[in-house]
Amino acid sequence: MLELSHWEKVSKEFADMLFSKGIELATALLVLFIGFFIINKISKGIRKAIFRKTNDIAVSEFIEQSSRIVFKIMLLLTVASQMGIQTTSFVAAIGAAGLAIGMALQGSLANFAGGVLILIFKPFKIGDSITSMGFSGEVISLNILHTKLLTGDNKLVVLPNGQVANSSIVNASNQKGRRAEFSIFVKYSSDISQIRQIIFSVLDEDSSVYKTPKPTVVVEELKENNIHLLIRFWTDNGKQTIALNQALEIIKLKFDEHHIDLSPGHQTIEIVQK
Repeated sequence: MLELSHWEKVSKEFADMLFSKGIELATALLVLFIGFFIINKISKGIRKAIFRKTNDIAVSEFIEQSSRIVFKIMLLLTVASQMGIQTTSFVAAIGAAGLAIGMALQGSLANFAGGVLILIFKPFKIGDSITSMGFSGEVISLNILHTKLLTGDNKLVVLPNGQVANSSIVNASNQKGRRAEFSIFVKYSSDISQIRQIIFSVLDEDSSVYKTPKPTVVVEELKENNIHLLIRFWTDNGKQTIALNQALEIIKLKFDEHHIDLSPGHQTIEIVQK
């Protein structure tokens, strides 16, 4: 009987402890569930507020992700402390794990640092057309680790931010106007004044071509068999290709009307037999 009473006492103490810890665990899980829900709502609210202020999707998403991670770590530490877990050792373990992960992911950390620099100094943003690391395209995604470009032939290029931040970047979208240019080769017998007048008239009739700065037609080089003319004009950023193609087509038609032949750029060799 004593032995039975002893086991009954142990079982009762174990059941009481299990019940008590069960309530604590259930409470902790409930707090975590509600806390994560509130943190997600707060992080989204922060993202919307930052976006309304900066109108920058990349910055707002970065701050949202960072705030969500920080808030969740703080919540976990708080819940662990309430359950009697020594958070000091827990924080030390997190620090040691972070150091080990950092050593293993040095490249990713470099990309992270590069992403922070890009978000701070803003050499480009989503929607800009850039050239970096030998690739050109439109920026369709900018996160903390990678920049994604969509090339003109519809290819996706993923660039690591660490290398992008340390390389040259050409942003073709941060200015309103763009200059377009093309060259033609005419014969030495051609009337350059007439050719210049035709080109100016075509560009002047095109509403997409800027009147200021004025288009220019200059003799860039006198070659052995022809004259090299360089034509330059300004138009809206993003419209230079369309404006250039239209100008070339109309100029060709005007040349045909005035019987102006372009030089093919080759020599004619006549062989005389004696």
